[in-house]
Formats: sequence, C-alpha cells, structure tokens
Amino acid sequence: MSFQKNKLTILFLFLSLLSDCRTGNKFVKLQKNHPDHANLYLMRSFDPVLSLYSYPIEIYKLKGHFKEDKLGSLVHKTKLITGEYCFFSLERGFYRLAIENEFEKIIFLENEKTQFIDFKILKKGFFEFPEYYLKELSTEEGLEKLLEDKHLTSCDQSMD
Repeated sequence: MSFQKNKLTILFLFLSLLSDCRTGNKFVKLQKNHPDHANLYLMRSFDPVLSLYSYPIEIYKLKGHFKEDKLGSLVHKTKLITGEYCFFSLERGFYRLAIENEFEKIIFLENEKTQFIDFKILKKGFFEFPEYYLKELSTEEGLEKLLEDKHLTSCDQSMD
C-alpha cells in the first residue's frame, strides 16, 4: 500500500514539473480581426488523459466547397501538448483539420471572425486506442479555455 502511494506521489510530482516547463508564451489577449483574414485558435486544454503525448494536427485549405475538394493543400502542421494553444490567421474558406489520418473535421472560416477549436482525447481503457475529438466553441467558451488555470501557452508554430 505504501509503495503504491509513493509511486503515485512521484508520478504527480513529475507531471507537475513537466506542466511548468513549457516554453511558449502564456495567453494574454485575443488577436485583432483583419478584414481579409479569419482567426483560428486550436487548443488542447489541461487534461491528464495522455497528457505527455503531443499529437500532430494538420490544417488543409480546401479549394471552393468541401464537396468539390476532399483533400485540400497543407497550409500548417502543428503539435499540441496538454495546456497549449496555436493561433493562425487564415484566408476565408473551408479547411480540413486532420489528426494522424484517423480523425478529421471540416470547418468554414469567415473574414473578420474568430473561431475556437478544442482538441480532446478520449480513452476508456489502458489497452484501447484513443479517440480524437475537435469541438467548436463559442467565444465565451474559447476564452474560458485559454484563460483556465495558469493560462494556456502558445505552441511553437503559433502566429501570435
């Protein structure tokens, strides 16, 4: 019993140290909207599920409507660890967000608007593969996520 408690304490201390060693800047304010671009915030809020892993998220710009162009061309690739966000200023249009060729979501970005996407990992059991989820958030929900706890930090590829 005591050995089990010690293992949990050591694991907790290790994860606490890792969470404070992020190199990005803490979120301070939203970026201004531009008349010819849309703002996109990809976030991975603090979550202990698979928190040590980073997952690549690829952003593809689709030509025209998403029914006409299924794949698109790669415009950005980023990796998010728990507690990080990435900001992108993108042209108006349809985009495909893809995670490890296992999950994708189509979004539409409008000029002078800000969109928030929260990346979640769901895992039910130790030997099960994780399920990915990209959730569109309202402005209020997005700001809550960006400002939660110690504030999310920006990823290396962030444009802010």
